[in-house]
Amino acid sequence: MLNHMKQKAAIVMTAAMLLSGCGASTDKSEPQTGTDAVETGQFAAAQKIYKQNCMTCHGADLQGQRGPNLQKIGSSLNEEQIAGYISNGRGGMPPFKTVLTDEEIHELAAWLASKK
Repeated sequence: MLNHMKQKAAIVMTAAMLLSGCGASTDKSEPQTGTDAVETGQFAAAQKIYKQNCMTCHGADLQGQRGPNLQKIGSSLNEEQIAGYISNGRGGMPPFKTVLTDEEIHELAAWLASKK
């Protein structure tokens, strides 16, 4: 019985040590890394453009609605091709060359091209 209790205690202690390393940091001063930094930093303007002009048809998570899914568009189209579709439209998508500046189109295209 005592041996069984020691085993349980050892398992609980091991689990506690392993789990203590899990979870998100609550320290907001840590720099962002990986995809989070790219998403909120480098492509912040593109995300704003997307929300204002594209989200209605392509969805909040690029999952597609009336327009196609864009979650992995960068796997099949490069930035230049995407910029062309945004500028000139395609299929049921209207052209945005009179709505967005060239800079906005290229920012949006670069962000979408990173989706792989």
